[in-house]
Amino acid sequence: MLDAARGASASRTTVVMPHYAYARSDKKDAPRISIGARLVADLLVTAGANRILTMTLHSPQVHGFFSVPVDHLHALRELAGHFKQYDLGNTVVVSPDLGNAKAAAAFARLLGNPVAAAAKQRFRRRPRRDQRDHRRCRRPRHHRAR
Repeated sequence: MLDAARGASASRTTVVMPHYAYARSDKKDAPRISIGARLVADLLVTAGANRILTMTLHSPQVHGFFSVPVDHLHALRELAGHFKQYDLGNTVVVSPDLGNAKAAAAFARLLGNPVAAAAKQRFRRRPRRDQRDHRRCRRPRHHRAR
């Protein structure tokens, strides 16, 4: 659509993108991994976007991937307005992790309720090396370098 608008001599084009699907691929967690959010941002700008309008990005650093202005909208006020019609006197807004605590606190402030944040706890699936019973768990050693 951007190419069609540019071909029709549009002086400015604004991309309205309700969902930026690549917003979660915003970091390199391994070598030789491309940052998909940056790649799609460059693609949109190359195709002719002069401004981007999007909703509820996964993380604010995605703004930095664009070389054009980005308007990031969210619906916290509308959601709070919807939930205010219910009796929420005995309710706590809970953030699933510390990364979303800021948004949860803003939502709780709009509702007039307290907020809580949970921290992720990592569970070990296998026992530590010193706790393994090597007699029961005999794996072939051919996969190890000597």
